[in-house]
Amino acid sequence: MNGVVAGDRPPRWRGSRTRLIIAAVVTACLVVVIAVVVGINRGPAQPMRVLPLGDSITDGWRYVPGGYRIRLWDRLVQADHDKIDFVGSLRNGPPELGDPDHEGHSGWRIDQLSANIDGWMGTYQPDAVLLHIGTNDVLQDYRLATAPARLEHLIGRICIDRPGVQLAVASIVPRPKMEAQVDAYNAAIPAMVDRARSGGCATTFVDMNAALTEADIDESATHPTRAGYDKMADAWYPVVQAMYDRL
Repeated sequence: MNGVVAGDRPPRWRGSRTRLIIAAVVTACLVVVIAVVVGINRGPAQPMRVLPLGDSITDGWRYVPGGYRIRLWDRLVQADHDKIDFVGSLRNGPPELGDPDHEGHSGWRIDQLSANIDGWMGTYQPDAVLLHIGTNDVLQDYRLATAPARLEHLIGRICIDRPGVQLAVASIVPRPKMEAQVDAYNAAIPAMVDRARSGGCATTFVDMNAALTEADIDESATHPTRAGYDKMADAWYPVVQAMYDRL
């Protein structure tokens, strides 16, 4: 006998419990490391290509060149450090707008965008599209009864041209003295967005009309003020952020 009796031996469960504690600590450390790595590398490896698409409200026109894109860029890139690449054949905006590319064509209607969308989608291959169009259809009183159908056709072209694209479709902003026409057009948009989503296109509705009031429209009675554009950016922001995270 070595002088050790059975009662002096450490119970087997003590060793098992020690191993469990060590394993739990190691697992917790791994979880923290993974969370940090995922946090650092959140989002796509390459910049997400975003196509701002529409008319002069997307452009910003002469009063606020850059429009909503100024604040949206600031929030996404400079504040959140997301990797975003605005794309398009047009460029404008102030120095603080780090990427001035877009497809906002002054005076254009839905049908004019549709006539060019295939080329833009092929050239720029956007991962996300921000669509705000229809103001000039209302302003020009251009076949308003069929304006929603034209918009749905445009949405369909975007989804077909770029399978997997994420598309955000906005209601148009308020238009003083034309509230009835604006409301009738906007009312049709949520249902067509639902149909596109049901068909497999990642489409989101953004109620831009609700985000602004007539007080946010400038003396042109068509374009937002700088404060109005900032509200547009804030309405786009969570949608684009979600697109980025999904990508």
